[in-house]
Amino acid sequence: MELSRVDRISLAHRWLPRQDIVLMLECAYRGISEDSQDGELLMKMESWIEGACRLSEHNMKNLLARVKEFAVEERADKS
Repeated sequence: MELSRVDRISLAHRWLPRQDIVLMLECAYRGISEDSQDGELLMKMESWIEGACRLSEHNMKNLLARVKEFAVEERADKS
């Protein structure tokens, strides 16, 4: 059985809460889908996930901080 995207990242970064992984995947999907054709989307998401799994804990924490900052700004813009 193939692991889900969330599970794959969770295995690589056990300290990272699932809700943060979901937030990161949603942000990555939005960014990738804006610049991709349908056929490219899955390949680019797979590449993003592989890269996220290889990040050091320090770099993943930096990425998460940027994603959360972006999410807060995006919510403020919609208000």
